This record gives sequence, C-alpha cells and structure tokens, in this order.
Amino acid sequence: MLTNTLTPPSSEAQMPIANFQYWDVDNDMVALWCWISTMKPDGSNADGPIDYAACDTTTMPQVKHQDGEAITFSSVYTNVLEPSCASCHNSHTTQATTFYMDSLEETYDVLLGIRGNGPTENKLGLPFVTKSDASKSYLYLKITGDPSITGAKMPLGGALPQSAIDDLDSWISQGANDN
Repeated sequence: MLTNTLTPPSSEAQMPIANFQYWDVDNDMVALWCWISTMKPDGSNADGPIDYAACDTTTMPQVKHQDGEAITFSSVYTNVLEPSCASCHNSHTTQATTFYMDSLEETYDVLLGIRGNGPTENKLGLPFVTKSDASKSYLYLKITGDPSITGAKMPLGGALPQSAIDDLDSWISQGANDN
C-alpha cells in the first residue's frame, strides 16, 4: 500500500503515514516523532512501517496545537500595525517613542527586541512582544488597555477592532514568527 497515491514510489520518496492510518490532530505528531526517532542512521527503514513499540514518547516535546490558519507577521503589519500605528510610530515623529515602524523588517526587529530599547514607559519590564504569550507582551497590553500598563491605550484617540486584536493575539500566541 502506498502512502502517496498521486505519485508512484519510483518517482517520489514515500513516507509511512502512521502505518497507513489517517493522520489527525491527536496522532500526527506521535507518528512523526516515532518515525524520526526510530529511524536507522543510514535511513534504510525510512519507507517501512513506524515502529511504535520501539518509540519512547516520554521524551517527545509537548505538542501545541494551533486552531485555524496561522497569522503571519506581514498580515499583522499590513492590516493592523501599519494603518493604526505607523503615523505616530516612525523615525520622523515628534512623539516620545521607542517603537519605530519605518519598514516591515525594522518593525519586526523592534517588536522582538532584535534592535531598539523596548518600551520606555514600561513599569512591568516586559518586551514589546514575548513569543507565544500575548499576556506578557507590552504591545498587546497597550492595545487592549490592560490596567497594568502605564500611559494611554493605543492607538491614541481610538480603538482597534476586535478582529485586529485577535489577529495580533494569534500571531503572538503562534510564536510571533517573521513570515
């Protein structure tokens, strides 16, 4: 039985998909972990069935499932940050800020602490973005108006739609990846 019925095994490498069972959210990572961890150094058993009996799942990293589609940084930048924040947060502003948005790349670097000094009015000691944890991300706390923040809720004079807040939350929770 082939695991890929679209292409014959002579033209594309086959991978044993959970011993030909359907992969689902509960079993796919275990199957992949066991397939990789029981692989012989020379890969000679790569196209054989997964050896679940020889697989130690106690050493497997915790699996974090993501619902729905991944939110990309470029979509957060284009649809949330740029239209709502860039007019005040740029190198030409007279505002006192350390959050500069002169380009997509610079914005990502500033948010993730790759460059810049982080939030200036931050009494919590949080970075703009803490990967995988919106509740420890100063940017998220500022746009939601969390009572623990210093200063005004952002954006000044308005509020983001809930869908924009949800997208920012999802992007951070999914690891704040640069994509």
